[in-house]
Amino acid sequence: MQELTRIRSEQGWSQQRLAEESGVNKATINQIERGRRSPNVETLEKLAAALSVEVGDFFPKAQAPLPDFDRQRRESRLPDVADNLLVLAKHLLETWTAELPERAQADDDEWLGNIAAAWQVFGEIFYDVAKELGPDGVHDLEAWFAMYMDVNTAAQNLNAAIFEHSIVAGASSEEKAAVTLRPLVRA
Repeated sequence: MQELTRIRSEQGWSQQRLAEESGVNKATINQIERGRRSPNVETLEKLAAALSVEVGDFFPKAQAPLPDFDRQRRESRLPDVADNLLVLAKHLLETWTAELPERAQADDDEWLGNIAAAWQVFGEIFYDVAKELGPDGVHDLEAWFAMYMDVNTAAQNLNAAIFEHSIVAGASSEEKAAVTLRPLVRA
């Protein structure tokens, strides 16, 4: 997590000091900062509290132009929402992919069911936004579609990883369908 590294460095803290202040193992902090480990919510909360920041500060913000209030009165914010939904989808899938091996080892079927349910709700929201926006409403249709395809590929890769792990070993097709992340659909 580059933002964790940036925040820690801006405060002049070493990984050792952050470990002492947060109660999170130094090796864990090192792995998180190098992108080799995805922290759980509890770890993020400990790190944020030690650094006196919000958990959300660890995640890069979508780069958007400064508000143009006249434009906002004339145009919908929906194109920005569509862009940000794809960025959110990418981050969710990256987080879930990183956490999958640990959850599989623990046979955490509930976690898999929860991400499948969250993804279904996300897909419904995405579909409604995409339908309302239409292809003419996207800022850069080619870039948006490329990210859309990347997100769907990431969802399929996560599905493949789920099926490789013991969480679904021997599961019926109905049980597998319950944890499958469906591709996002375009309106």
